[in-house]
Amino acid sequence: MRQTIRLNATRPLLRCGTALLAVLAAGPALAQADAAIEEVVVTAARTPVPVSALPYSVTLIDKQALDTQVAISGNVIESLSQFVPSFSPGRQKLTGAGETFRGRKPVYLVDGVPQSNPLRDGSREGFTIDPIAIERVEVIAGANALQGLGATGGLINFVTRKPATDGTWTTKAELQVTSDDDFSDDGQGYRMAAVTSGQIGRIDITAAGALETRGLFFDANGRAIAVDDTQGDLMDSKSWNGFLKLGWTIDDERRLQLMGNAFTLKGDQDYVAQAGNRAANLPATSIRGTPQGDAVSNRVRTASLDYTDEAFLGGRLTGQAFYQNFRAIYGGLSDQTFRLAPGQLIFDQSANHSEKIGTKLTQSWTNIAGTGIGITAGLDWLHDKTYQDLVQTGRKWVPETTFNEVAGFVQLDKDLFDKRLHLTGGVRQDHASLDVPTYTTLNFYGPQTVQGGEPSFDKTLFNAGAVVRPLDGVSVYVSFAQGFGLPDVGRVLRGVNIPNQRADDLVDLSPIVTNNLEIGGEYTLDSLTLGAALFRSTAKLGSLLVRQAGSDVYNVQRERTRIRGLELRASYAVTPDWQVGSSLSVMEGRRDSNGDGKVDTDLDGPNIAPDRLNGWVEGTIAQDWTLRLQGAWLMQRDFEGPGIAAANQQANDFQGYALFDAAVGYQGTIAGQNLGAFTLSIQNLLDRQYITYISDTDRATDNLRFFAGRGRTLTLRWTRDF
Repeated sequence: MRQTIRLNATRPLLRCGTALLAVLAAGPALAQADAAIEEVVVTAARTPVPVSALPYSVTLIDKQALDTQVAISGNVIESLSQFVPSFSPGRQKLTGAGETFRGRKPVYLVDGVPQSNPLRDGSREGFTIDPIAIERVEVIAGANALQGLGATGGLINFVTRKPATDGTWTTKAELQVTSDDDFSDDGQGYRMAAVTSGQIGRIDITAAGALETRGLFFDANGRAIAVDDTQGDLMDSKSWNGFLKLGWTIDDERRLQLMGNAFTLKGDQDYVAQAGNRAANLPATSIRGTPQGDAVSNRVRTASLDYTDEAFLGGRLTGQAFYQNFRAIYGGLSDQTFRLAPGQLIFDQSANHSEKIGTKLTQSWTNIAGTGIGITAGLDWLHDKTYQDLVQTGRKWVPETTFNEVAGFVQLDKDLFDKRLHLTGGVRQDHASLDVPTYTTLNFYGPQTVQGGEPSFDKTLFNAGAVVRPLDGVSVYVSFAQGFGLPDVGRVLRGVNIPNQRADDLVDLSPIVTNNLEIGGEYTLDSLTLGAALFRSTAKLGSLLVRQAGSDVYNVQRERTRIRGLELRASYAVTPDWQVGSSLSVMEGRRDSNGDGKVDTDLDGPNIAPDRLNGWVEGTIAQDWTLRLQGAWLMQRDFEGPGIAAANQQANDFQGYALFDAAVGYQGTIAGQNLGAFTLSIQNLLDRQYITYISDTDRATDNLRFFAGRGRTLTLRWTRDF
């Protein structure tokens, strides 16, 4: 398994990183002999090669590691930055706005089904499935076109559970309670979940369900953290998830599988936000009250039908047809944006609606005509219909827009020199089009009537890479890959404030094409593993979010962007029972603020993660007792450049902070009877008071969304296998 770690590429760090990669490439004579290559296939990569042969950064998060982190942090998204430090620290809210991966947007998938909504990015795609249904998480860093549209920052694929291969029937139950360290009545959260799986002849079944209720979150000073009554919050909410997967092993070569997942999260509407004071460093808080309007919510339905034939035309065929229906309601505002007449303030709230259907076909062959060359070819189709309406008045904020994408790709790979060198390269041809009807913007923007149209985009995307294993235990890779995405189409369309515009002529609808160059290496010697990666990501017409002056609405801003980074990781098994590890990510992001073709201004907090150092130690402290301690240091970041001074940028410098967590586990037995596993997790072990990263670096004059992070939080979890 390769897990990569990322660092800021200022020039001294780039020199240090290059030197480290040279050492890895040299490979000392002590390298472990006959080290086995782990034959793990990353399903998101769409090519049947082991992860060790992939020429880019890959992190695989298994079920046990994921469960531990979810118990500590409360959700999968918060857990990602512990494993992938170049992923932005989570906001501890329902919204993921401003959460980036290597400074760009990732694409979220469930078993390869896209959960992200590129036509109107409401930043809720991280909450579409409960952890009980997830077997592992595959993270591929950097721009790529493996899964089609949108992965300018990387891919995050939630692989769902499947039955044990030995045919046994298993059931697992889970109960959990969460509280602040003062055990406040308002701060209690409860969770129950179960999953069962097994086989009946050639049919296998996996079913899972989860119910969770969340109370208020409290900071280290014992004050209730403010609810985000605009973008939505995890606090004071309930969620449920139903999951079913049916598989039919037709014969030794063919398999058919049907997956369905239904997830709903809805706010309880028991609290309202009360403004804090940034000047006095007093965070906003929550008080009892009923928010105006409908409750914030996520309602997501996902289904897929997968077919695999291991002996089709002498190769391997995989096909998938999928469907996803997504509806997200956001909190309301009394804002001029929603006005019905000039100068009027009116309360309203928006809802995003997205419906996707698509297919993916992939055919691969190995050792064509005895040449050792492997070929993977595929054809993808996606149809996405999206709109954003206003819940209270029934108006359309974003017109119903249809996106169609057809793409074909071919990928070649070959092993040379007794598998010491693995080469890969390919091309993907994308044709995408938008169907935008004639529509009228809200009064706030004019109103303006925009002539509809069908803008289309054609792009040929290339990738190439090599993995070299000069010695057993040493590997070095280099890769170039392009990613293809769209800006937030809905934000562009709804924000037109100039008369006589046509959808076909809107420059801001132009695609985002990112170029990602990466070099990395890994060294394994007995119990020691070291890894490093340098990367550079550029886009001639990137997409940034900038808040509109005097409003809570963000607009899309298209500028040249460049992001550089260095990532390092290390892990060591001190004894068979104890392991330690660390990872580091430092990044530099710049943009062209004046249109002269040169990057001159730092990317701000909502557009790039802080530099981050993670460390951990875990092991067995006594019979049936385990311990994990982990820490994260988010480093200071100053934002500089002429573009920072713009009135609508409002970027704050980040002072940084360090947080520590702990998890103690016990496998309970009495008189030889299994009582199940108990885990006590403590988030923010030292009860550090801090302001969350994005809240601290954005909205410099907004006292209502000045959010503190969670103080010491306790979670007791019981699980039992039956």
